[in-house]
Amino acid sequence: MATDDAVVRLADAFQAFCPTHGQLVAPPGYRDSGFALVDAVFSMQDRYDRAHRAVTTYAAWVNRAAAPLPPSGDVDDQHDLLALRAALAGFTPQQAADQVFDNRKKSAAANRLKAELVMEAAERLTSDDVGARSRPDIADSAADRYQAQKRAWTGIHGLGQVTFEYFRLLCGAETSKPDIMVIAWLEGVLDERPDTPRALDLIAALTSELHRRWSEPVLQRAVDHTIWRHQSGRSLDPTTRAI
Repeated sequence: MATDDAVVRLADAFQAFCPTHGQLVAPPGYRDSGFALVDAVFSMQDRYDRAHRAVTTYAAWVNRAAAPLPPSGDVDDQHDLLALRAALAGFTPQQAADQVFDNRKKSAAANRLKAELVMEAAERLTSDDVGARSRPDIADSAADRYQAQKRAWTGIHGLGQVTFEYFRLLCGAETSKPDIMVIAWLEGVLDERPDTPRALDLIAALTSELHRRWSEPVLQRAVDHTIWRHQSGRSLDPTTRAI
């Protein structure tokens, strides 16, 4: 667990660049879990514009809009994981990379096409053993469902917990994506480099402390995204603030 001293230091450092609740920046996420999965995989070790292009190319191929998730999250998943799995059925990974995503990038860790990782993740998550079919299934924080989904995702050669948490975040789950930017910020404040579980614990504790200080509801995914934007040199855009 995060120590009180560490949490205070993180909250003070956070408020130095985001002094008020109204400056939090929430990630847009996706209305549909199928697009969230494509984004989560193709964004690994790549510029986000290229990952986003894979999402929009796929969306055009299935003739659907990659719509953002409304702040309330109370909307139907119109292109869920079963739809993604069905759309890619019958394709080889190379065919999917060429014809569906127009992206031949591979996972650096596994040297596997990202298109193949998308296909395998959709298949594993929607299996009878896991039963994650749509965005509400992914955003559900029940411990047993979370663990089953994490085992399915991280059991794929080339995917790990960071991309799993990012996928959940894009589906509206209250989590964080402890990627290189977030880890660098935590290390800079605390003079220690946390591993993924420690980073998740620290961001969750920071979120609770900001809620206490501001007496306002604070989204963990907004805290994560605000750190990411700050650390990567992006402005805190007032048009995408957290609710």
